[in-house]
Amino acid sequence: MSDPIGAGVPGFGSGAAAPLDIPQPPPIPTASVDRPTTTGVPEPIDITWRGSPWALTGLSFLNTLLSILTLGIYSFWGKTEVRKRIWSAVRINGEPLVYTGTGKELFLGFLIIFGVFLLPSILILIAASLTFGENSLITIAIQIVVYLIIFVLFGLAVWRARRYRLSRTTWRGIRGSLDGSGWGYTWTYIWTTLLIFATLGWIIPYRTHALYKQMTGAQYFGSGRFGYDGDVGDIYARFAGIFFGGLIVVGALGYLATLLSGFDFTVMSDPERLAGIEDDPELAAQLGIFIFGVLFIYIVGLGVLQVLYFTAITNYITRQTTFDGARFDLRLSLGGMLWIFLSNLVIMIVSLTILQPVALARISKYVIDRLSVTGAVDVDGIIQNATALSRTGEGMAGAFDIDGF
Repeated sequence: MSDPIGAGVPGFGSGAAAPLDIPQPPPIPTASVDRPTTTGVPEPIDITWRGSPWALTGLSFLNTLLSILTLGIYSFWGKTEVRKRIWSAVRINGEPLVYTGTGKELFLGFLIIFGVFLLPSILILIAASLTFGENSLITIAIQIVVYLIIFVLFGLAVWRARRYRLSRTTWRGIRGSLDGSGWGYTWTYIWTTLLIFATLGWIIPYRTHALYKQMTGAQYFGSGRFGYDGDVGDIYARFAGIFFGGLIVVGALGYLATLLSGFDFTVMSDPERLAGIEDDPELAAQLGIFIFGVLFIYIVGLGVLQVLYFTAITNYITRQTTFDGARFDLRLSLGGMLWIFLSNLVIMIVSLTILQPVALARISKYVIDRLSVTGAVDVDGIIQNATALSRTGEGMAGAFDIDGF
């Protein structure tokens, strides 16, 4: 799933020199600053959502119309307006978050990446195809190099997208920030992705833990820092339970589908009877029911297991997230998440993705309504950090279409 709850989870969202000569934003200094000697009284933090997600319906149709009329250029301004609406619906102690980004920043960021990387890559691929032929080894080698560069940049794009959104998120005039270059995060993103298939998915719990820890540990709100003290063993315990439990459930349902279909599997060992299955309508129907049932169970079962894992892990890592002595708590339910995902899917299909802002707002509201904070924070003691702001938007994230926000 893309980062749909970036505005709802802690952090208000979702190394070495760069291998490409891509213009870099101003360097980000260490975000820690001297705290004032006199601070206010710590106060509890209350996070709420105000308004209806369906209030974005009109904006969704307007954005779509203007994007069509401008051949997609207005989409950057449309995305900015959606973020402003969703951010402002999130209230912390009654006061809204404010998104200060602009469509111009997003557009300029996209133009930079398009001009420096995407357009040259496209031209190189076309030139190689025309010069050496589409199926030549040289053309294939060039294609592989280009795809590898995109793969390497993908993790960095995730980091920079989060950094941009944090820097444009303010509350009571104090903004967020993300410390560091992001290349350490990118390297973890790369090697853990490569091991997903090799480990049959068993690298995923570690990947989730490591990436979240690196991202969260670098997040600040003003002079206050976020932290994460989760244990990867706890994540593996949840993963293993869902993995093996899911195998048992899916296997049992598959066996049930076999019984209900009535298909005689001895046919599979009889070549003559198998070859003439088209002449036996009853047997062919039984085989069709069996195949459809197994595919249905596999698709639905895999989807439910993914939502179950997402729900369990999101709850866990959020509860292990801290900010200046306070700790977050999140209580998503499997039923609630399934309803949100399925109903959002219907909304997207029926509206031809026009109502994507409504779908984003719905899942954000669902998360915010179940997010709480235990402990108190010295809000008055938090001061603005020294992080320099970039002049452009997400760039690579927009070019790669990483997330809906």
